[in-house]
Amino acid sequence: MAYTAYRTWTTGEIVTAALMNEQVKDNGLLTAPAIMTTAGDIIYASAANTPARLAKSTTSTQYLANTGTSNVPQWNEVALATGVSGSLPVANGGTAATSAGIAAFNSITGYSAAGATGTTSTNLVFSTSPTFITPALGTPSAGVLTSCTGLPEAGLAVSNAPTNGYMLTAQSGDAGGMTWAAAASGLSAASDAEMVAGSSNTVAATPGRTHFHPGVAKAWANINAAGDALSQEYGCASVSKIGTGHFRTVIDVAMAASNTMMGSTNSSGSDDAVTFNMNANTQFDSYVLRGGSLTDVGVSIMTMGAFA
Repeated sequence: MAYTAYRTWTTGEIVTAALMNEQVKDNGLLTAPAIMTTAGDIIYASAANTPARLAKSTTSTQYLANTGTSNVPQWNEVALATGVSGSLPVANGGTAATSAGIAAFNSITGYSAAGATGTTSTNLVFSTSPTFITPALGTPSAGVLTSCTGLPEAGLAVSNAPTNGYMLTAQSGDAGGMTWAAAASGLSAASDAEMVAGSSNTVAATPGRTHFHPGVAKAWANINAAGDALSQEYGCASVSKIGTGHFRTVIDVAMAASNTMMGSTNSSGSDDAVTFNMNANTQFDSYVLRGGSLTDVGVSIMTMGAFA
């Protein structure tokens, strides 16, 4: 129902019910007392000469905004993206800044973030390439030091690319200081001749050639009293009893006719005499004497010298 403007009455005009309804009743129904029904109601114009009632909002902390159809009044919440202007002070939970940036960070935290240089002692650094003044970095968990300078040892640089299995070694005279190189093989094994000579300090004695050294026994054995068994031996092939107190030992490798030493001792603990005789390059005889007579007792034998 729209409001009807009051007419000007003329003398002698007959007042009809229609005029009364239009001029008095209908217009009276459009007055604020007639439209408002509840505490908090607001009257607004919904169209020309057309009052309307906006009921109060039952949600607290809402405000009157022009967000209704055709921008008529409507209860609404504050739209932070479009419904506010200015900056909220830090004391009220804001940043006191109109845009995000170092200024906003400074307002919130109280720091003075330099942003561009990061050179002041209490600044936080946000720039891409800051310059630190004597920083204490602790123990970084990761990082790339390719472009770092001023290392304690300039020779820590590596002059070549790594190769699988190579070792990083210091190279005197190399501009890089450190170089990837093949691992050294160490001492080479001594030859038979070098072991026999026994004089080199630049080769290594290996288990398979140690017995060639002149200071090492070429063969040894413990022979039982019966003269038919080797209880312990090295380099010996067999033993046999030739006669009472006479034992013959055959060794694995022939000895040189000269520069060979043989020795024997008995195992009885008595003051028996043991003599020996090399009767071939691969065998020698032991004789055990007690009181000048050959006697059967266990004997230990050993030979040293050079192989044939």
